Amino acid sequence: MILYGKRVAKEIEKDLLLKISGYACLRAPKLAMLQVGDNPASSAYLLQKKNKCAELGVTSQSIKLPESVLPKRV
Repeated sequence: MILYGKRVAKEIEKDLLLKISGYACLRAPKLAMLQVGDNPASSAYLLQKKNKCAELGVTSQSIKLPESVLPKRV
């Protein structure tokens, strides 16, 4: 079986857009992202998520904390 990832992703995005539009009268969905430290790969991943949120009409918030942060502060 061949799985066409881009095609599946587009179908999921269409479904999400429909679901998100249904929430418009209630409360806009929001994705909060927490990054501890400054790993470039993590930063790139979070940027992709932020861009996808913008495409879908979802508010996003990124919070960056230093690597030295204590676990109880997270």
